[in-house]
Amino acid sequence: MSRSVLYRVLLFVVLTAATVVFLVPTFIRPAPAFWPWRQPVRLGLDLQGGTHLLYGVDIEQAIDNTVDRHVRDLERELHDAQIGAVTAEREGRTVRIRLANKDKRQEVIDLVKERFPTLTVSPSQDAEADLALTLDQREAKRIRDNVVDQALKIIRNRIDQFGVAEPTVQAQGTDEIVVQLPGIQDPQRAKELIGKTALLEFKLVATGPQAGTPEHPGPGVQVLYGKGDAGGRRAYLVERRTLMTGDVLTDASVRPGTATEGMAVDFVLDARGTKLFGEISSANVGRNLAIVLDNYVESAPTIREPITGGRGQITGRFDFAEAQDLANVLRNGALPAPLKLIEERTVGPSLGQDSIRKGVLSFVVGSALVVAFMLVYYRGGGVVADAALLLNVLFLVGAFAAFGFTLSLPGIAGIVLTIGMAVDANVLILERIREELRLGKTPRAAIEAGYERAWYAIRDSNVTTFCSGLIELIPPGLNIDFVGLRFKMLLVSWTLILIGLVSIYLHGGLNYGIDFAGGTMVHVKFAASTPTGDIRGALSRPELREVVVQDVGQGGKEFQIRVLGAAEGGSTAIADAIKTGLRDKFGEGTYDVLRVETVGPKVGKDLWRDATLAVLAATLVMATYIALRFELRFGIGAAVALVHDVLITLGALSIANMEFDLTTVAALLTVVGYSVHDTVIVSDRIRENMRKMRREGLATIMNLSINETLSRTLITSGTAILVTAALFVLGGTVIHSFAFALLVGFVVGTYSSIYVASPIVLYLEGRKSPR
Repeated sequence: MSRSVLYRVLLFVVLTAATVVFLVPTFIRPAPAFWPWRQPVRLGLDLQGGTHLLYGVDIEQAIDNTVDRHVRDLERELHDAQIGAVTAEREGRTVRIRLANKDKRQEVIDLVKERFPTLTVSPSQDAEADLALTLDQREAKRIRDNVVDQALKIIRNRIDQFGVAEPTVQAQGTDEIVVQLPGIQDPQRAKELIGKTALLEFKLVATGPQAGTPEHPGPGVQVLYGKGDAGGRRAYLVERRTLMTGDVLTDASVRPGTATEGMAVDFVLDARGTKLFGEISSANVGRNLAIVLDNYVESAPTIREPITGGRGQITGRFDFAEAQDLANVLRNGALPAPLKLIEERTVGPSLGQDSIRKGVLSFVVGSALVVAFMLVYYRGGGVVADAALLLNVLFLVGAFAAFGFTLSLPGIAGIVLTIGMAVDANVLILERIREELRLGKTPRAAIEAGYERAWYAIRDSNVTTFCSGLIELIPPGLNIDFVGLRFKMLLVSWTLILIGLVSIYLHGGLNYGIDFAGGTMVHVKFAASTPTGDIRGALSRPELREVVVQDVGQGGKEFQIRVLGAAEGGSTAIADAIKTGLRDKFGEGTYDVLRVETVGPKVGKDLWRDATLAVLAATLVMATYIALRFELRFGIGAAVALVHDVLITLGALSIANMEFDLTTVAALLTVVGYSVHDTVIVSDRIRENMRKMRREGLATIMNLSINETLSRTLITSGTAILVTAALFVLGGTVIHSFAFALLVGFVVGTYSSIYVASPIVLYLEGRKSPR
């Protein structure tokens, strides 16, 4: 055994051993105490069940909140400095200070510069004018840069105390936060806990004639609501001025209250808060102090005596969970900016287990088909190819465990698809070896030549793919006039494209899923077969318009209910109305809610834009690579073939009325990669034959090259179609559109590499100027 072969064997042994180390915690739980790796493969929510929430962070509101806080602090500092009658008001993002005594103007400016360095005094020629203060631009930029990080930290702390195992809280883009909660099936409490801004304010309840009425509050008075008797709502007239905020709290805890109060929340103040609260309570004995959380009056107790101990209590007829959540948000601080729920997805555990079962089944069936075909067709070479295939899958799954990647249902589909496409390099090599053997070379020489000649095509085809069962029916020496058929095939292509475009037009566009259209989808499974009409009848409610009920198989037991165009903000009111309608009609326990998804229209537009850019970018990058590796005309031919494949696949999706969602976009990107992969193989053989057959015309060379690579093309396409068919039949409804798009795309991609890309190159050759 040569030294280089020995090194390769050792490398594979080391990689295999490392992969086993990474995968043991996934298949043996708990892993042995001595095992060096403890982290199993992370499963996505679609496999283990749970809730996915996407929040938008109102960054500009964070700046407004900062200005509001400066206004409150300014009033207090000016009052403590005994400057005299003075008011501070916010006008937009400008703080305007009105002085009764204009002689105090410079004193106020000095105080602002000393204690509020982030505020700048706007220059004015009029010494009698009010002072105008603005937030420094550098401070505004700092707030914008830090607000998402601050919100992330606070949300993580709240979720940690909520008791969810392995939650995911991370930023997405510049102003969005993703929260994933495995195992949470009823996310309402979690949403309330996460989305609560938790701005705690202490304000005096307004009294006397100047307070006005709830319909007509007096000057400097606002109407806020809180809990009333018998679960109702009560209006409070409170002074707009905030005396103290929750940023001075250091701790909050739950304790039992009286029988009428329910649970109570005790809070502890820091030194500044203790001093401030003592001053407030001393100056307002006998008045009611409203404790306001996010503009909701939790309680308004009477101040009976000065409170100087730095402790207080909030009561509001809380149950234990409410009191616990309130203490949680107070303890972890207020969010720096409001959050808006713009997307929600909930997957039940039964659907997750079903997805795993179907994914594993499609993996086993697809693998068995490919392995069996390679053994029958290539015999000894097939054994080597199958061994390489198994190692490929082993290393791929091991990488998921080693790098902490999340394995989802589309991920399983991708692994299944990898099985069909990973044999391509082996097919290229084995077909080359067969060609060399036909030329009379010895087996050793044929193997060496096969690997050497196939390497360039393998490299180029796999670079482009990264950017995004037959028997020997092809006898040696076959010569089909593919180029001669190009005009007839051009007519076929245009016909298919036009049929697809007409279908899209007649349907009013593609059958967009809620990923792109926005809206709500509820996936339910009934215990017994249920007529679709009964479900539609149950959902005949005023708040549910244009309800689409789709039977997704399982003998009339499983349905997807969709309402497109959800309200801005991803409100869950529609999902709640669907659940209520089903419960009222069919009763509890007769069905399971497998999945709930709510997507706001803004998210849908953003996803559609990103998906379009992804497909266009993949097409451009691959065409550019081919143009650089071969010639410009080859790149143009590949680009035209890619557009051709995408258009026909979209048309097929429209004709079959398949849902077009994010997984379908992933399928289109895969089709783009596969199509170029096939085009590269043909182009590489054309280039090779052009060097050897300089006297022949390009049409003759193309025909020969396509015929020479036809066996490899059909074998690779066949294995890919085999595993994709297994996905389509066995993979379940969640990836039905994904598998359908792949099936169509693989067939069309094989066709276009022969009848679209090559004829385009031939056409451009004919337009070249004579040298």
